[in-house]
Amino acid sequence: MESRRSYCTQSDRNYLTRGLALCESMERHEKHPYVIYYVCLDELTHTVLQALQLPNVIPVPLHAIERGDAALQVARGNRSLVEYYWTLTATIINWLLETQPQVSTITYLDADLFFYSSPEPVFEELKQGSVAIHEHRFSPELSHLAAENGRFNVGLMSFRRDNNGLAALRWWRDRCLEWCYAKPEDGKLGDQKYLEQFQSRFEGVVILQHLGIALAPWNQSQFKIESGPGITPTVNGQPVVFFHYHALAVPDPDVVVAAKHAYVVNEPVVQACYVPYCEALDRAMVRIKAVAPRFTFGMHEPVPIRAEHVIIVKQGALAAKPALAPIASHRKKVSLGAWDAYFPDADQRPGAAPVPAGHHAQGSGDELLLSLHGMLITRKVETLVFAGAHLFQEASLLFSLLPKLKRVYLFEPLPQLYLKLKQWEFRDPRVRVFPYALSDGDGQATFHVTNNDAQSSSLLPLAKHTEIFPEVVEVEKITVERKTLAKVMDFHDLSPPDMLFIDTQGAEYQILSSLSQELLRGVSIIYTEVSTEELYAGGRTLNDIKALLEPEFVFVAFAPLFPHTPTHGNALFVNKTSTWLCKPG
Repeated sequence: MESRRSYCTQSDRNYLTRGLALCESMERHEKHPYVIYYVCLDELTHTVLQALQLPNVIPVPLHAIERGDAALQVARGNRSLVEYYWTLTATIINWLLETQPQVSTITYLDADLFFYSSPEPVFEELKQGSVAIHEHRFSPELSHLAAENGRFNVGLMSFRRDNNGLAALRWWRDRCLEWCYAKPEDGKLGDQKYLEQFQSRFEGVVILQHLGIALAPWNQSQFKIESGPGITPTVNGQPVVFFHYHALAVPDPDVVVAAKHAYVVNEPVVQACYVPYCEALDRAMVRIKAVAPRFTFGMHEPVPIRAEHVIIVKQGALAAKPALAPIASHRKKVSLGAWDAYFPDADQRPGAAPVPAGHHAQGSGDELLLSLHGMLITRKVETLVFAGAHLFQEASLLFSLLPKLKRVYLFEPLPQLYLKLKQWEFRDPRVRVFPYALSDGDGQATFHVTNNDAQSSSLLPLAKHTEIFPEVVEVEKITVERKTLAKVMDFHDLSPPDMLFIDTQGAEYQILSSLSQELLRGVSIIYTEVSTEELYAGGRTLNDIKALLEPEFVFVAFAPLFPHTPTHGNALFVNKTSTWLCKPG
């Protein structure tokens, strides 16, 4: 038997607090001698880890793995940064088995895992097997996600140094080097759908069964989660081994969004798993600041706070930071030790109709749109144009807000996002998707792609945005097709819009300025991202947009997107001819 268990993980500076929380949880619960090889995806992460000298943690610089690997260098040049990180997983595991001859079995851990009890069940089930993998186990209401995201998750995997383990690992690495992209294509998605072929191709593949292995936001709602002071959380009576904090976001050092996607996270799991993790992230930041006092990465994620989100806030933060106050709006407060959890009202859960939020709402997220709930103007909207649709995360809100909606035109120039959006055309006959960047002209244009799941990508380069969101950087430039809305409407025979939803990261003015007065007169609602300063080079401000629209539209309100960014958010305009204040009587 190996004298110590070998683990590995990877992160850059933005996930370093999560990586340290993982290491702390392993230190607490792994009773067998062990080592974690922590692959540092940037130099700052490596510098901090070297300075911390954590027990049982060996920092590994990324350049040591990349050195001499020509295939890996090719891959780095033909995919986004996030896709490259996914590509690295198999290569990291393979490199460690090649360079560390004393390692007989290695277990990969995503940096956003956190252990609540011993990892022993993993090894009890692996026994003499060659590979261990685990399923997503999607909750019934999320079972549709399996078709695209796959049966298995890469969060934890074990590979043994034997013929079967090495063959499976090297096959997986080769596939990831060939193709590892954030889009579904020919039965592939990123690095994880390849795992579905493991059992048919290789012997010795073990599918882990313990329910406490890989509890996650996409599966926890189907289980009974229990906890108590000093007691290990349980899932259907079994100890929670680890929780995978996929989709967790930290928009402010005192605020955690439990899951930025449409997962229902209830009070028992928040108390059992999320509050302890918030405390661990806090401790991790304290440790980092002891060696890097100005470190703030991963603490200001640009994630809009939406009505359906569960928000966990450090007690006293709302009083100390007035900009955070809208978090409490339309949410039930539950005090959990040093933290307060804010749960959405029952009818704000994903898929539910929004409640009226009050005229001229000044809150964050989608409260400006919610302020229109029940207004007659929403019944006039039959055709919606959404520029910069990303993944159409606002779908449930818009479909419930606009009861007469018949046509939805989604525009997204990024190829990987466009391909995902195309799935909407199969799900909902009202939706059509177009691969264009709407603007004030036609032809090819440079598109600046950012590292935050491309959420800040734009036709315009970053300007002051880099000061407000220092963790967001441009990672590549691509060429996209730029078109005016009028040209697209004519070519594709589209109906004129009743509502414009524009989220094009600084390029909103270009779209609006290209619209004819005739077209604008037919638009009832404009909901657009805006800034009061130039976040993108050449971007126009809220005052510019107000002046442009003033002849036809009433400016309703501006709402900052995040508590710490008062100059950046969304604005709502309504047509002057609309009886928009009235509700049906």
